[in-house]
Amino acid sequence: MEIANVKEDPHPGYADMRTGIVYDLVAVPRERHSGGRFAMVMQDALARVAREDWPDIDYRVLVMLFSRLDWENYLHLDLTELAKEMNRGRVTVSRSISRLVAAGVLHRGPRVGRSWTYRLDPNLGWKGKPDSRRRVQAELDKRGWTVVDGA
Repeated sequence: MEIANVKEDPHPGYADMRTGIVYDLVAVPRERHSGGRFAMVMQDALARVAREDWPDIDYRVLVMLFSRLDWENYLHLDLTELAKEMNRGRVTVSRSISRLVAAGVLHRGPRVGRSWTYRLDPNLGWKGKPDSRRRVQAELDKRGWTVVDGA
């Protein structure tokens, strides 16, 4: 099938070969998803977080934690390393983590070596299989853990 009205342009667009319609789109290359660096975020929870009156560092720490999120929302944090990566003091980052725990965004788990483990609340975001999210949410509900507004 020939495409009608394709103009000579360095960016001619994309053609629907069934209809012949040329769409003026720009291709954005993307890497193939290998299942490693992807997490979903709950939009309503992000809106709630955006309305919080937290210190700016708390938002920055939360974004950094999203970048380090492990499978099923686990986080094993070396606060010294995290603080260094963020160009902040260890105490500043530690206090921010404590406020995120108090706000219900993070749940503190057991110590591993000299550092604590945490889990991002699945109401905010998730990295893992959807069925596992429901299981983890049920576990948190059973413990009576819930996300609360404010710190």
